[in-house]
This record gives sequence, structure tokens and C-alpha cells, in this order.
Amino acid sequence: MKAKNLYLVFLFFTFSCTHPKFDNTDLIFWGNPIEDYIESATPIFTDFEKGISSLEVFEDILFIGYGDASVNVGSEFPIEFRILKSLDQKKPDKIRVIGDGQGAAQRSKYDTGEEKIIKFAQFDNNLWQPGYDSNTQDELYTQSLPREKKLIQGNVFKLQRLDGEFVFKKTRNILGGEHVIDIDMFNDRIFAVGSGANNREEWDSGFVYRYIWESNDGGENFRTFYRNTFDIANYGDTRFRALLSSEDKLFVFGYINPKPYNSSIIPVNKIIHKNFTISDNSSILKNELIWKTFYLGNSSGLAVSDFSVETKKTFLISNKVITDLSNWRNNNVIGLAGIGKKKSVVLLEKENISSIYTFENNDPNDLKQIISTDFLACSIAYWKKHIVIGSCSGELYLLKY
Repeated sequence: MKAKNLYLVFLFFTFSCTHPKFDNTDLIFWGNPIEDYIESATPIFTDFEKGISSLEVFEDILFIGYGDASVNVGSEFPIEFRILKSLDQKKPDKIRVIGDGQGAAQRSKYDTGEEKIIKFAQFDNNLWQPGYDSNTQDELYTQSLPREKKLIQGNVFKLQRLDGEFVFKKTRNILGGEHVIDIDMFNDRIFAVGSGANNREEWDSGFVYRYIWESNDGGENFRTFYRNTFDIANYGDTRFRALLSSEDKLFVFGYINPKPYNSSIIPVNKIIHKNFTISDNSSILKNELIWKTFYLGNSSGLAVSDFSVETKKTFLISNKVITDLSNWRNNNVIGLAGIGKKKSVVLLEKENISSIYTFENNDPNDLKQIISTDFLACSIAYWKKHIVIGSCSGELYLLKY
């Protein structure tokens, strides 16, 4: 064989091995880890979220999130932390929640008191979960506390070991936390963000606040670091909903959404500095409506715009430089997971088509598509040499990679 032909063969195999392509026959159907939840809720709710809302890998265990914070299925049936420990496991295990005195009496030892498990967070060598929306029983518990005014509280969950097994410790310690949406660590303090009001009187009068909470004792106690609202003429909704920490600053992303909703939504983006002062974000992110963030490593991450904006954008925040990733434009970024330390897999959705791409962390704009699914996907993880995909109808699929 001539040298030129050998070179072409070499290029072909190199490209094929580096950027494999798959089709749906390569997907392995694992099962439906939330089938009982769907079956129980279907006779009561005509329309509710049936998808796997989050997947997270910690210490080689796959954590599964689900639920519905709109119709509040969790007030009828306990929403639980579910896990898989092996690929051939036929049914998920459940993780006990230690929640005595931290909300209403648990209906089972796995009851979170939440309507939905959405986003896990990893920092301080541990796994955390912010309480996105307390169920009705937990809210009534807080309102029954002997105070001058009926309080509003939010939950935080921290993974711990008890008698050799993982448990989640529930702490109902965030004053004002109607919704606790994200949690992170910056400069040895834990910060959480969301929305709510200090008490029902504030809430019922229409004064919703966007909050930043902080803890300097490892999450045992939180205090209000910052909160703000809007004037009554623009009554609507406001919240902070995403955090991303760097070496010298903590990015905080939120919005004001006056009525009529979504007609004139206003981004509110802040920066917390190392001396714990707070300022407006004056970078190119200033007027961007950021909905979620993802880490690519210790020194970089992604800030992703809201699904509803006309021109969807994703920004790389790295080494004090913020870059608009042109190849991610007009895609909804559903989820992202690391493949080792230098590579990631991302789930993008466009025009109701879910596609999976890989990229090198030092060049996220160079996306390599490996598959589009024939179902709508809601979550993704990388676990035991498999890409794990959670569908929006509750199924779990594996793709060996």
C-alpha cells in the first residue's frame, strides 16, 4: 500500500476512535427508577412532571432526582433520594433522610419534605442538595412554630455517613427560603440563593424577595447575606437562581419578573468578592438572563441563559476571561458531566430534539456530537464508563463510552 493511502487509513481510524458515533441501537434501556412515583401520581394529577430531573455521581454512586414543584406531587407522595450502586442493579436503593425536628413528621424514613429534587452540588469534598420547594406539610410545620409572625424556611441536605451507610442530613435552617435553588462554597463560606420572604405576612402582601444566604459553620446555620425586592407597582416574581465560584469572586445570577410575567424580565447579576462585599456584575454577563451554571474544573465553568430567551447563549468563565461560545448558540443546555478531569459530555436540546456532545474542557466551543436520542432527555451523567441519560418520561438509558 502506498504511503499516502496508509496515511489516509491512519487518519480515518484516528478520527473514528477519537470521535465515535452512535445510534439508538447502542442505547441500553436500564429501566424506570421512579415508576412507583409515576403510577401513584397518575390517578390524582392529570398533568405532572414524570422525568428524571437530575443525575449526579458521587463516590461512584449514581444519585437520581425527580418530582414536580408546580402541581406539588411531593405533598401527596414522599419525594426520595434514590441511588444506583452498580450497572446491573435491578431497582434503585433509597437513602435515609435524618430530619427529626427539621420539618413535618416524615411519612417514611426516606421522605425529604421536598416537592422536587433538581440540582445536586459538590463542594467541600461532599454532596449537597438545596431544597428547591418545601412541600405543604413542611410549610405548615414552620408556620406553627411559636413566633410573632408565621415564618418561611428552606431546607438544605448534606450527605453523611451513619453506621457505615450514606444518609442525608436535613437542616431546615434558611429563613425566607421559599425556594432554595443553588448552593456553593466560596472563600471557606457556604452560600445559597433563591427567593421568598421572611414571613407569610411579607409573602402574602406581594413582597417576594431575592435572597443570598451564607453560612460560616459548614451549613449548620445560615443568615441572610443580601436580599432585595421591587416596588409594589411592578409586583411579580424575583429570585437569584445560580451561583458559580472562581478563585477571587462568586458570580450570582438572578432576575426580576414583573407582571405580566415574562413580558419584561430583567436580569439581576451580582458578584461577591473575596472580602465579602457585593457589587453589580459589569462584565458582558451584565444583561444576560442566566438560568444555570456548570463547573468544568477548579478554574472554569459555564453560565447558561434561560430557555425562554430568544437568543440562547452559553458563556465560558475561565481565568478572568468570559467568552461567548458561538457553537452553543440557540441550544438549551440540559445537563453536563465530566469524563475524567479534561473532558465533558453535555446534553443539548433544540426544537425538541435531545443530542449528546463531548468536548475538551480547555476548548468547549469544539463540540463533537455522538448521538441524538429518539426521546426527550432531561438529565445526564457519566458513570462506570457509561453515559447515563434520564428521559423526561422517567426512563434511564446507558451508553457505553
